[in-house]
Amino acid sequence: ALVRDGTDSQKEKAAEALGRLADGNDANRIAIAQEGGIAPLVALVRDGTGDQKENAAFALGRLANGNDANRIVIAQEGGIAPLVALVRDGTYSQKQKAAEVLGRLADDNDANRIAICGQLVALVRDGTDSQKEKAAEALGRLADGNDANRIAIAQEGGIAPLVALVRDGTYSQKQKAASVLGRLADGNDANRIAIPSEGWSPL
Repeated sequence: ALVRDGTDSQKEKAAEALGRLADGNDANRIAIAQEGGIAPLVALVRDGTGDQKENAAFALGRLANGNDANRIVIAQEGGIAPLVALVRDGTYSQKQKAAEVLGRLADDNDANRIAICGQLVALVRDGTDSQKEKAAEALGRLADGNDANRIAIAQEGGIAPLVALVRDGTYSQKQKAASVLGRLADGNDANRIAIPSEGWSPL
């Protein structure tokens, strides 16, 4: 109730407490979801103060970890868009927590994976300089060691805007985009062929 109806300070602390309760404890993850805890956490990520957003993202990440039912509920409650917005516009710490949650939401969930990759690819293509860099970094996290995510990023049209960043971006954007392309190519023959066809080679 505090995470939904408390003061700003109570909401902030309640979100952190829910994250700690859910951390490594699947029984608590299930109980928090059954008690309706996910919707108010999504609302805090979307509309809360800076600290509320960060703590709520932390809690959602712990609730999503290893629990596909919670991943589905987080997406159904509209959680993906505000988490992508945190990656796009948040502080360094908010961005890290939001990217971690998005990675967990994409685990073994095709619908979430496509929605997340599609929104991040759009940011790499059309965002501001800062947004492009943050979105590329988040895509790199998703692609790291996860072939299903690598495939989804390519299917959502991610290779061409990443190649464009390597070619035309700032120094930092080039570094981030090159790292993502390397991860997309790792163990994935289709991506290895597609990346040079877009005009980029690491050699």
